[in-house]
Formats: sequence, C-alpha cells, structure tokens
Amino acid sequence: SGVEQDRKLFEFLVNAASAPYFSILTSWVFYGQFRDPYREFMIAEDEQHQRRDLRTNFNARYWESRHYIRRDKIPSFLVASAQQILTAGRYLNS
Repeated sequence: SGVEQDRKLFEFLVNAASAPYFSILTSWVFYGQFRDPYREFMIAEDEQHQRRDLRTNFNARYWESRHYIRRDKIPSFLVASAQQILTAGRYLNS
C-alpha cells in the first residue's frame, strides 16, 4: 500500500540522515576519538588546550577544557545524557 511505502521511505531517509551523526557519537563514546569535520556534533574541541601542556604544567585545564558541550547542538533525545556522553569520551580520550 502507499502508506507502507511512505513509511519505508521515511525510515530509510531518517536512517541515512542520522548515520553520520551516530558514527561521530559512536567514535566518541566507545573510543574517545573526536571526529567532527563539519562541527555538527554536540561536543566541541578547544585545540588551545594540548595534552603535552600537562608535562610542564600539572595544573593545566586540559581535562576540563579540551572538550566541552555545545548546548545548541544537543539533539532533543540526548539532552538528558549529554554530560555522560562528554564524560565517557573524555575518559577514553586520555
């Protein structure tokens, strides 16, 4: 039926459109790898803070400042999990 075809098309389009975002999310949460070439992800990276700075300055704000949440980029279904997502990637990124 036409309704079933519409549903399948809609499902296909939603899956195809969300695949890149979920790839970024998976890389961050499971591997601590930050890959966001188009700056679409809810986590951002401040490249001013470098891990090598910790060798000379143990008080460097690397862990708190290198990655942070961009509130305007959080999908509505991830709002409640945003801090946990940031923390998971930070631990794995170390």
